[in-house]
Amino acid sequence: MSFVRHIYRKIVTLNVFPFIHDANNGLESTRIYVVSLIIGILTLVFYATMSIQIRTVTVYQPSLNKYESLYDIYSSALVCPCTNLSISYGSIMNVQPRYHQVCSSDFVNNDAWLLYYPGQRGDFYSLDFRSMGYALFTLLQTLCIMSNETVTNELTVFNNIQFVSTQVLAKDTFNNQTSALIQQFENQVFSKECD
Repeated sequence: MSFVRHIYRKIVTLNVFPFIHDANNGLESTRIYVVSLIIGILTLVFYATMSIQIRTVTVYQPSLNKYESLYDIYSSALVCPCTNLSISYGSIMNVQPRYHQVCSSDFVNNDAWLLYYPGQRGDFYSLDFRSMGYALFTLLQTLCIMSNETVTNELTVFNNIQFVSTQVLAKDTFNNQTSALIQQFENQVFSKECD
């Protein structure tokens, strides 16, 4: 017990400012200093435990679901470099052309139907559809074949263009970019068909 009293007395009489002539002022200054020191240390410890710590975690070849879940949580800090910097549009997009129903009808695609006309070279009135139908359907068939070839050729070129990115894009950004690319392709093909 005397040891505890001795320690207590040392703490109560501790004076780290012995150069102050008034002993009471030295004791009060020491107590204020010790309390301030303890408060400062506690503040630093509290700040250190509450501060945000940046930690880098590497996930190799994450699945799409894993990437999306990480992106939802860490969108501002997530870095996902690509292993392949480029990939062909045909690998990531599937563009299927839809042709007008005239070009996909049997009246244009079925040569057997067109062969009906050469046998009908009778004495028809000049405005009778049977006298000019063969020429009109042949012209229509030629225009549809040319349109189909143009779209097929442009689609082949489009599918071989490389999409280049060093980072994985956010889903919205990727969808916006691919929609813009497809719209640009449609405009390009349409302008070629109209020329």
